[in-house]
Amino acid sequence: MDLSPIKTIKARLQAMWFWQVFGVCAMQKLWAKFLVAVVLVSGYVVAMAGLELLTPIYNLAEMNRTEGVLVVAQQPLRNIYGSKVIIRKDDGEKAFYRGAIRDSEDIILKAAIGKQVTVWSQIEYSVRPPFVYERFWHIQEGEKILYDYDSWLPGRLFGRAQKSPALFKFSLFMFIVPLVIIVSACRNPVKS
Repeated sequence: MDLSPIKTIKARLQAMWFWQVFGVCAMQKLWAKFLVAVVLVSGYVVAMAGLELLTPIYNLAEMNRTEGVLVVAQQPLRNIYGSKVIIRKDDGEKAFYRGAIRDSEDIILKAAIGKQVTVWSQIEYSVRPPFVYERFWHIQEGEKILYDYDSWLPGRLFGRAQKSPALFKFSLFMFIVPLVIIVSACRNPVKS
């Protein structure tokens, strides 16, 4: 097996300015290693909070509305996030949704499996896979509410008004300042 293309790619990556600054120079000093860790963590939080700010908060009338037979309502074992709902539409096509199902809602939704339901959903962006997905927010069986959007709306509005912008700004500050410090300290990186 010829490894020369792999060695070539590795050599090119190691010759890049970015690698020389963050992979070589910054790793020689303990304080710079700490700042690299701060940059990585705050960069993740910037992405997470920024994507949360990109997802609009709609009222039910503005959301996607889909009708079909409830096939799956599943809550993960460890937490409520990552729950999924699958419905089979009248044309036989399945619609997949992700969201958060609490224990009380899990019991109600499982009892509705096999029944005709209406799901209100919207596109949501995330830093974790899947990065873009359809998020369910309200589920009804006829007039009976199985999953209520009104119970989630106050938290979403509070988070959007208070938590997300402040978290985004603080994390962006914690991303840029250590990044500038590392780059200025390693302006002339040493060749490895």
